[in-house]
Amino acid sequence: TGKPALWFVHCHIEAHRNDGMALILNVGDYQNPSNRSWLPQDYPSCDTPFLQTKLSFPSCECYSNKDAVLGGALSDDYWCSRDHLCFHDRSKQTKFDSYPVSSQGLHIQSEYRMPGWAIALIVVVFVILMSVCFAYKSKLAEAYLFVRTHQKSRKKSQTDTHETEDSGQMRNLSHAYSESKGKNNYLGLNSDEHGINSKKVAKDKDAAPSLVSIESPFHHQLKEITALQWKEYRPTAVNAVRVFEVVGLALLTGALFYDVGNDKTATGFVKVNSFLFFSVTLWTFTRMYTSVGSSFLWYKNMKEMSDNNLYALGPICLGRFLVVMAAEFFWPFIYVFVCYPMAGIAGDWSVVATIGFFLCINNLCYISIGSCLGILFQSIPYGMITSTLLSQTSLVAAGFYTTLPVYLSWIRYISPVFWTFSGIVKSAYNWSDTYECRYGTTLAGITRCFIEYLPIIDNMKERGINVATYGDDQSDKIWLQVLMLLLLFFSYQTIMFVTIIFRHSQEQREDIPTLEQHT
Repeated sequence: TGKPALWFVHCHIEAHRNDGMALILNVGDYQNPSNRSWLPQDYPSCDTPFLQTKLSFPSCECYSNKDAVLGGALSDDYWCSRDHLCFHDRSKQTKFDSYPVSSQGLHIQSEYRMPGWAIALIVVVFVILMSVCFAYKSKLAEAYLFVRTHQKSRKKSQTDTHETEDSGQMRNLSHAYSESKGKNNYLGLNSDEHGINSKKVAKDKDAAPSLVSIESPFHHQLKEITALQWKEYRPTAVNAVRVFEVVGLALLTGALFYDVGNDKTATGFVKVNSFLFFSVTLWTFTRMYTSVGSSFLWYKNMKEMSDNNLYALGPICLGRFLVVMAAEFFWPFIYVFVCYPMAGIAGDWSVVATIGFFLCINNLCYISIGSCLGILFQSIPYGMITSTLLSQTSLVAAGFYTTLPVYLSWIRYISPVFWTFSGIVKSAYNWSDTYECRYGTTLAGITRCFIEYLPIIDNMKERGINVATYGDDQSDKIWLQVLMLLLLFFSYQTIMFVTIIFRHSQEQREDIPTLEQHT
C-alpha cells in the first residue's frame, strides 16, 4: 500500500498472533507523537500483556532489527512482559515448560468427586454437634458449681458457734455484694428501662463474696471481670440463634452462587469476583449495628462499676476486648467453610482459611467502629445513623464502584473493606489462572487465556489492587493487607479506649458540682 498509515502485520494463525508474532508498520511519512499521547488509553503495547497498567514488570527487551525497512525498528524503551515474547538475538531460547501453568481455570476451583453441597452439609453437621456439646458442657459446669456451693454450705453448718457467726457475716457480705452486682450490671443487658431481658446468674446466699477489688493486682481484676463479662456477653453472641443465622446465610449464599468456581468462562470469573465481594460486604454490616447498642449499655454499667470502685477502668476495658474477640472471631470461618465448597471455590483449603481470616479481621474492625459510636453518643439511634453513614462511606471510598478523584483516592487506605477485598483477591487469583476464550495462546491453550488479560483485572489495578500479574512478586503477597488491617483494628480499639477515658473523666467532673450542691 502507498497510503501513509500504521499497518498491522501478523501471523495468519490467531494463537501465534497472541503469542507475539505481530508488528506494526509505519508506512510513508505518517507522523505521530513520540510520547504515545495520541493512542487510546487501553491501546495494547509491548510492555503489557493486554492493557496499559500502572506498573509494568518487563522480562526482556523486545525484538529489534536495526536494518528493518520502512523505519520499523522499535525504540529502546519497549519491553516484553513475558519471557515467551522475547525472540531477539540477545535473548535465550524460549522455555515454555518453565511456566507453572498447572490449572485449567482458577487454582481455587473445587475438583473433588464429592459435590460441594455434600461437603457443606458435613461442615454444618459438625458445627451443630459442636454447638450441642458446648451448650451441654455449659450446663454441666453450672450444675457442678451448684453442687460445690451446697457442699461448702453443709460443711459450714457443722462448724462451731464462732465459725457460725463468722459465716453469718460472710453471708451478709455476699448478700450485699449480690445486690450491688444486680444494681450495677456491667453490660445492662437485663435493664428494664431498655426493654432487654437476660438470665441472671443465680448466686447462693452462702457463697463467699469476691475478694477482688479495685485495690487488687491488675491481673486478678482482669481474670474476674473477664469471666463475669463472658457470662453476660456469651448468651447474646454465642447461641443457637447465631448458629442458625450464620449457617443459614452461608447456605443461602452458597445456593445463590452454586458451583460458580467451576465455570471456566469469562462470565464465570465475573461471578466468582462478585461472590468474593459479596462475602466482604456481608461481614461488614453483620455485627456492626448490634455492637452500637450493646456498647452503649455496657458503658453505662461500666461507669457505675468504676464509680462504685468495684474494678479499675483498665481491667474492665481489656476484659471487654478479650470477650468480644473470643465470641466473634470464629463465625466468619464457619461461613466460608460452609458456602465456599457449595460455590466450587474450595480447591485449596489454605486459601479458604485465609479468606476466613480476612473476613474475621474486617468483622472485628467494624465491630470496633460500632463500639466507638455506641460509647461516643448518648443515644443509640444517633449511633446507628452515624454507623450507617460511616459503613457506606467506607464501602464507596474503597473505589470498587467508581474511580475516586485524585484528591480523594487516599481515603481508600483507611477503609478496612479495601484491604480486606485486596487481600482476598490476591489469595484467590494467580497469574497462571486461565479462562476459556475464543483465541488463546500456545502457552495457555488454543482456547484458553490468562485471567491477566481480562479487563476486570486491569480495572482492579486502576483502583490500587495489583493482582494476577506475571513477573510481579507482590501480586500474590498479602503481608501488607494483613498488617494494615491489624493496624486499623488496634487503632479503632485505641480510639475507643481514649473515648471511654475522655467521656468518663468529663462525666466525673460534671458530677462533682452536683454532689457539692446536694451536700
